Amino acid sequence: MAISADSEAVLHSLQDYVTELHEEWKTLLALFGSGERNFELVNSTAGAFFETVYRTMIRDILLGVARLTDPLQTAGKPNLVLERLTLLPEVLAVPSIGARVAAQLADVKGKAQPFRDYRNKYLAHLDLPTSLAPVGDVLPGIQRENVDTVLDAMSTLFNMVDGPLRDRFVMF
Repeated sequence: MAISADSEAVLHSLQDYVTELHEEWKTLLALFGSGERNFELVNSTAGAFFETVYRTMIRDILLGVARLTDPLQTAGKPNLVLERLTLLPEVLAVPSIGARVAAQLADVKGKAQPFRDYRNKYLAHLDLPTSLAPVGDVLPGIQRENVDTVLDAMSTLFNMVDGPLRDRFVMF
C-alpha cells in the first residue's frame, strides 16, 4: 500500500521516539537491572553519580510514555502522539485496521495511566506523598513490569499500522 508523505513523516517520527524509549530502557536495565547486588555495587562505587543517572533515565522514560499518550493538541498546538496513528488517511481507509488500532491505543493508554499520573504529580506540582516516598522508590506505584508492558503495547500498536502500510515491523 502506498502511503502519503505526511503519513510517512508521522510514522518515521513516532518510530524514532518509540525506538529511543526502548533503547533507553534497555540501557537502564543493563546498568541497573541485574538485581539488587548490581544496584548496590554501582551505588557504593559512585553513588551520587549513578543515583542521578538512574533517576534521570527512569524519569525520562516515564515522561516519554506520558508524552506519547498525551492529547492530539495542547494549547492549540499539535503533539507527536500515538493517537496520530488512528488519524492517518491510510488507517481510516481500512475500517478493520482502524478498529484494531483504536482498541490497541486504548490498551496503551490504560497501561500508561500510572505514568501519566506520576508525570502530572512530578511536573505539575511537587506532590507531598510522592516527595516523601522512600529514596529507592523513584517511581512510587510503577514497577519494572509496568515499563515493559507499556513499551510492548506501544510496539504492538506501532506494528499494527507500520506493518500493513510500509511492510515493516519494529522489533525492540
